[in-house]
Amino acid sequence: MLNKDVLQLMGAFASQFRFCYQVNVLRKEGLSNAEITERLDCNPDRVTITLRKSSNVSTDKYLYYLKELAQLDSDIKNGRIEPKLGFELFLLKVGGK
Repeated sequence: MLNKDVLQLMGAFASQFRFCYQVNVLRKEGLSNAEITERLDCNPDRVTITLRKSSNVSTDKYLYYLKELAQLDSDIKNGRIEPKLGFELFLLKVGGK
């Protein structure tokens, strides 16, 4: 796996975690699926699936994942950790939570 691939995967994970966080926060605020779809300017099916799949994950957990990815990104860019190893450790860390 190339370093570029790792960074792209990290970006994809961060994007998905951010979306799940936003959807769950908006749901807790009492918005309907249609209102969430409009607010986030996304496909209504994506909102429905996200709500169904992420109902057992807290918003705090999504924030934790995002913070871990941000720290990993910083560590990679500052040469503190090799990208592939860092991403594998991230997956192991969040996979067990």
